[in-house]
Amino acid sequence: MALFHWADEPFFAFLYFIFYYINILLLINLYLKKYKNIK
Repeated sequence: MALFHWADEPFFAFLYFIFYYINILLLINLYLKKYKNIK
């Protein structure tokens, strides 16, 4: 939602995208660690 609000501000949209992308990578990393521990 915030991405659309910042559509006219490329810099903030870019920062938001980086923040969102890093959070997804961290979640995937945690999930893989838990999955490996279960195995």
